[in-house]
Amino acid sequence: MNTIRAAFLAVTALAGACLDANAKPADWKQLTKDFCTAQQAMAVCDGLIMRMDTEDRFNAKNGFQVRNREDDESRTICLNAIAAFKPGPASCAKALQDYGCQGQKHPKLLMESRRTGTTCPY
Repeated sequence: MNTIRAAFLAVTALAGACLDANAKPADWKQLTKDFCTAQQAMAVCDGLIMRMDTEDRFNAKNGFQVRNREDDESRTICLNAIAAFKPGPASCAKALQDYGCQGQKHPKLLMESRRTGTTCPY
């Protein structure tokens, strides 16, 4: 049984090494749009912040680099999301609703800076 398990682990490791390093999840475009929208909300909305480690955790969880300067399509999606975000109270409230600690779209990308007590790390 240990021989079979060892063989399985060896094959799995070998297969993992052969995977495309640039492979992205099927929903990478939406993930990129969500992340960049949340980041723009943080930049223009008073009281919204993103933890410094969120991008690294996001990348690790989703298996790709969300802001890849080498990838024109990724950069375009991000720039379009940033340009589409219109500053104002309604947009900021929507961003918190979508990306805040209990976000409906992609939770824990943003949190309120005025909030005391618990935080919601990504």
